[in-house]
Amino acid sequence: MSHEQHTERFFAHGVENYGTFHGNYLNFGLWEQGITDYVQAAEHLFTRVAEKIGLGEQSQQLDVACGMGTQSLFFMRKFRPAFIHALDLTSKHIEAAKSRNLYPNVSYQVGNACALPFPDSSFTHVTSIEGPVNFNTREKFFREAYRVL
Repeated sequence: MSHEQHTERFFAHGVENYGTFHGNYLNFGLWEQGITDYVQAAEHLFTRVAEKIGLGEQSQQLDVACGMGTQSLFFMRKFRPAFIHALDLTSKHIEAAKSRNLYPNVSYQVGNACALPFPDSSFTHVTSIEGPVNFNTREKFFREAYRVL
């Protein structure tokens, strides 16, 4: 079994049981002073990343390892990029993301972060929150992210 198959199997296990837990977020959050709630910490992390990279209305974003899509919806709601294409290795995550998508300019697909299925220069921004720890390898992912930017 490949690294990707092991990863997909691990993250697919129990999706139906944890799919709505913690507001559907799948990250550790950014717990700075005054933050005592998990959802607030998760959204604080996304806000910090989006502000650091200058995500905005002209952005064409690729969100890699998007989980069940909640972070993509947050980015769209708060920063309103022109579009977000979200990718995750776990098909059950993508199914959940598609079922709760509220925006016509947000799309989801199953895919490998280390072999991105997009042409060169397709995006202005690439985000990947905590997912790269599972990629085989991070070096391949960063090479691919640079290529599609």
